[in-house]
Parts: sequence; C-alpha cells; structure tokens
Amino acid sequence: MLDVFLLAVPLYLLISAGFAVVRSGYLPPENLGGVGQFALKVCLPVLIFAAVSKPGALMALNWRFVAGYSAGSLLLIAAMALAMMRAFGHPPGRAVILGLGCGSSNSAFFGLPVAAIALGPDRAATIFAWILLAENMIVIPLCVSLAESIETRSASFLHALRAVLAGMARSPLMIALVAGLAVSVTGIEPPEPLARSMSMIVTAAPVMSLMLVGGFIAHEDIRGAGLPSAVITLAKLVAHPLAVWLVLSALPGLDHATVIGGVLYAGVPMFTIFTLFAARHGGETLASAAQVLATVLSLLTINGLLFLTIPGL
Repeated sequence: MLDVFLLAVPLYLLISAGFAVVRSGYLPPENLGGVGQFALKVCLPVLIFAAVSKPGALMALNWRFVAGYSAGSLLLIAAMALAMMRAFGHPPGRAVILGLGCGSSNSAFFGLPVAAIALGPDRAATIFAWILLAENMIVIPLCVSLAESIETRSASFLHALRAVLAGMARSPLMIALVAGLAVSVTGIEPPEPLARSMSMIVTAAPVMSLMLVGGFIAHEDIRGAGLPSAVITLAKLVAHPLAVWLVLSALPGLDHATVIGGVLYAGVPMFTIFTLFAARHGGETLASAAQVLATVLSLLTINGLLFLTIPGL
C-alpha cells in the first residue's frame, strides 16, 4: 500500500506547488489563463498527436471502449441529474450540468498523469485519445445541448447539439486527434529532430497540467460547500469509476488493462471548465465547491484505485 501511495505522491506535490505559487501571489491568478491556454493549445495537442500518429493507430481506435465509456458516464449523469432535481430542487437545465460534473473527468490535466502511473505513458496516452472522443464527441455535447435547450426553450435540441459539436470540432485537442490519425494512415514518421522536440513537450505536459490544477483551485470559493457539493464529489470520485467499470467489464473484447484505464480516467475530479458550464445555469458556487472538494478528496480515492488496480496489471 505504501509503495502505491508513494507513486501518487508526486502528483499531489505538483498540485500543491501550483496551489502555493498562486495562493502566495508569486504567480498572479490572472496569469493562469495564459498558462492554461498554452497547455491546452500547445502541450496537450502535441501529446495527443504523438500518441495517435504512430502507424496503425487508426486501426487501434477502439470504438467499443468509446461506446462503453460514454454509456457508463451517461447513465451516471442521468441518475445524478434526477437526484439534483428530486432531492435538492435544482431546475432541469442546471441539474443536467451538475450531473455532467459527476460524469466527465479532467482527463487531460489529471487523468493522463494518473493513468500513466499504472499503465505507462504510451498506453495511457492511447486510452486518453479514446476518452477524448467519448467525452468531446458524445458525453459533453449531448449534456450541454440538452441543458441549453431546456434552459432557453428557444432552440431545439438538435440545433443546440450542432452548435456544440461545431465548437468541439474546432478545439485544438480534436484537431490534433484527427491530424494524428491521418498521419498514422500514411505511415510517415516525423524526422528525428522533430520527434525529439515533441517528446520534450510530451514530457512537460503532465507537469504543467498538474500545477495548473493546483493553481485553479487556489482562488476557488468553497463557501457554498454543503450536502449537494458533497454528493457531487462522491458521485464523481466513486460512482463514476464504478459505473464505467460495470459497463466496460460487461463488454466483450476489452482486455483487463484497457478496462482499468477507463476506471482510472473516470476516477479523477471533474473537468476544469465545469464551473464555467455551471455558471451559465446559475450553479457556479456549487460547482466550484464540488471541484475543490473533489481535488482534495481524490488524494484518498485515487490512491485507493491505484492500490486496487496496479497489482492486477
């Protein structure tokens, strides 16, 4: 158990370092946006491109995993949206977004470093590309579109879905994924200097991502924390990986390591812009509190997941 705990300690040291430099004022909070944009638009796209541009990567794209991960996430989101409406009285649009916080992970900034501990960088990056498709082409567009159509009542669900998908298609992560798969078809390998440069960026991406997680929560407000935020946090850290495990384990053709990869990605806190989505529906205080709580409590839950999964790999 101690060995597994020590494997995860560097992750939280980096998060703590990011928290400290922002909370102390050494790095002003207003600079986080620029650093985050650099990570999102440069480091992570290069990482995705490097992961899927290898020859044969397109053939290795596992649509069964994508469908199973999406199904597990959507089942949990539906259950939590219903709970937010029935138990806590949130309106339907806000309830859907709060449910989305339970069923969508910070896969890029948090999930990738965690999965790399158990699976190694290459396998973790490959599964990350599959989860990127599941979250950005299925789970998030469906939920955001549903919430928008419920909230405004001025546009149909399909109209809202088209708008959301168009925005997702222009994201650097999706562009890098498509470009990498296209290169994998040709079998072309980048020249050695370019490959080495990409390798340096790939190595830096998880470090920068984890420090950003700490920096972002350093100026979040948790005064709105209460029972709903605790429920969202537990659903994200416990129920989401459980739902993904149940669905992926039931699907034929998925090896054990791939299932474990899905569970680990599902077990990290919610995606970074959860608060921004919730703010469009009046739920920013609750979302912010849940995000901070999930990041803190994940020190326990992620170590638990690693302890359960690493011996079986």
